[in-house]
Amino acid sequence: MKKLILTMAVAVMASAPAMAQKVNTEAIKAKIEKGVEATKDAKKSAKAATWLSLGKTYYEAATANTATLFPGLTYDMLLLTTGKASNADEPGIRNIGGKDYAVLKYDAIEVYVDPANNTVRSWKETAPIEQDAYSKAIAAYKKAYEVDPKSLDKVGDGYKSVITALTNDGQGFYELGEYDNAAKCFALAAECAYENPQGVSENAQQLAFFSGVASTQAEEYAQAEKILSKLKDEGYEQNGDIYVYIATAQDKLGNKEGAKETYLAGISKYANNTTLLTQFITYAIVNGEDPSVVLPYVLTAQEADPSNISLLLAEGIVYDKMKDYDKAIAAYDKALALDPAFFGALYNKGFAYYSKATELNKQIGQTDYTNKALIEELKKGYIENMKSATEVFEKAHEVAPQDASVVELLRSSYFSLRDEGDNMKAKYEHYNALSKTM
Repeated sequence: MKKLILTMAVAVMASAPAMAQKVNTEAIKAKIEKGVEATKDAKKSAKAATWLSLGKTYYEAATANTATLFPGLTYDMLLLTTGKASNADEPGIRNIGGKDYAVLKYDAIEVYVDPANNTVRSWKETAPIEQDAYSKAIAAYKKAYEVDPKSLDKVGDGYKSVITALTNDGQGFYELGEYDNAAKCFALAAECAYENPQGVSENAQQLAFFSGVASTQAEEYAQAEKILSKLKDEGYEQNGDIYVYIATAQDKLGNKEGAKETYLAGISKYANNTTLLTQFITYAIVNGEDPSVVLPYVLTAQEADPSNISLLLAEGIVYDKMKDYDKAIAAYDKALALDPAFFGALYNKGFAYYSKATELNKQIGQTDYTNKALIEELKKGYIENMKSATEVFEKAHEVAPQDASVVELLRSSYFSLRDEGDNMKAKYEHYNALSKTM
């Protein structure tokens, strides 16, 4: 399942100052201590202002280390706003989800910069000023409203600030592939959005959806199913995408029948959702569903997205499962017309020829030895298909020279053809030797 691109718009939390500012951690901690002491005083604790002040201080503690950062911040501006990283002269490079980031280390944060354009992409706090500061801020705002309902507007503003900050943090963790932390941030943001005394925030369900998606990718499947199923029951379906994640969670939890029912329920409502269709096709093939049942969904998905190369590959795989190798090869050819170096199509096309040759060889063994004409015809077909397999496997080997399975198939194919001439024998010896090194 591909990583979801989270598209919720969030506000930048602070305008970048003109000069680097060092966070005064001790001063913020002292403010927290003073604020907590004030809440222990009978008179002060009866005032909403006391709790509002404490909530703002906890919010400051939660955001102070990263307040000057936002996606797209240039490296030059990062130097001005945050200063020079301790490892700026030799930053480490970390590959996350196939993308390289320069990791800049500061006292309390790590900043991830895209080397391609020298802009900040994400960040994370490594030394929080106060643990669970967001939750403590919300607890203080709740208390303020409890003490004086007239503080509703200020309390609501406090909630909104926390929701925005948590959403930013969640997106940052998600970008870095830290899905468990992303799920926690989105879940807390969603909880705040639902419980805001001013009323449920418009983005409450979307935040809950993000927490479910991140939970799925963090492999917290039980949690993901619970969150997303509740949303679906509320009528929030994200144009059908929610069915993909619920079914994925059910599948991983071992509820195969439930996953199938979820996929089919989603497809019945969102037949043009190609992600939903593609995931169902993958699920069906992996779990040995009847290929003839799957095929109509593949063709429907192709109608909605005719240039989707993955769907063309899926069509070929379905025909392979049905042992209709000619149609499988035709489907792989359609995919290769879009991308001649598509390894999946090359590998599967070669294997379709290989499987077709294997079927013909099996028929030879089952044919009465007196029927020489048929045996010769089957042998001719066997050799032709095995040669076709080697031609395609050779192309796949060029695309992925380190793939041991392709080398083994080439070795096996040329072994079958070694008596067809010196060239075939030499090819066998080459790939036989190569296979021993992999």
